Amino acid sequence: MNMENKGLAIYQPYGHRLPTVKVSATMNNDTHTAPKGRTSLGAWTMCQTWRHLPVGAARRLEPLLECSAVTRVFPQATWMTVNPRSVRRRLIKPEACSRARRRKFFLKEPKGWRKADFRESYQYRLIQDIWEHQVDLAGSSVYQELLGGIRRGKAFHHRTGRRHFVVDTEEGLFDDMSGYLKIMQGMQADGYRIDAAPNELTVTVAANGELLATSGGKRRLAMAQVLGLTRTPTRISHMRSAWARNHARDAREPACEALMRVMQTFPGGSLA
Repeated sequence: MNMENKGLAIYQPYGHRLPTVKVSATMNNDTHTAPKGRTSLGAWTMCQTWRHLPVGAARRLEPLLECSAVTRVFPQATWMTVNPRSVRRRLIKPEACSRARRRKFFLKEPKGWRKADFRESYQYRLIQDIWEHQVDLAGSSVYQELLGGIRRGKAFHHRTGRRHFVVDTEEGLFDDMSGYLKIMQGMQADGYRIDAAPNELTVTVAANGELLATSGGKRRLAMAQVLGLTRTPTRISHMRSAWARNHARDAREPACEALMRVMQTFPGGSLA
């Protein structure tokens, strides 16, 4: 996949500039874009310290590392091309989980966290129903369900990146679902484009190496599965610490080398 100067917001993870400095770059099979967004200088410094420690000493800092900092310092190691159909389940975070805990890259034994079939999620049902009724969107069961809620005064809410949308009219609902259909038609014609969405498709690596869908890009993951795509660029946003430790050579290996090597031999995909 070649993409030249698409105007993406890209960070320079290994330079001397602060992480909030945006640069442009060329992306090909050997060079990868850092994730969009910003991270604090403190989190960035913590991650830079972690990357120079051996695995044994680095484990003390693992609970403090934020996912945004790790994915910026290691943009290549956390950027994978996977078969979307290999993501069969999703990770459901407990309501009592604090926002600070959700931001951590390495996950310990997650109490109260559940795994559920991704195809049973609302996002997958929505996308599948839209595609099956693309000739008559108003005839889909999800459309009728949402329309019934709007008529009862219950608006339809959804998020795209950091933007929050409220759909409270029949016209707005039809336009919203038509927009999803248009994205799917473009994806079918041109493949999965990482520059066509405000945020990345993200997954979590479970303790057994299984890929679990997270909150980032669930609708686009559903689109890729419904359309039968075989390759989608994916960001590893979280990882069970147990899985990473089981694949590290020993406690003397530098933490950054261990992470990159582990991800390069990842069983569920290949480096993008």
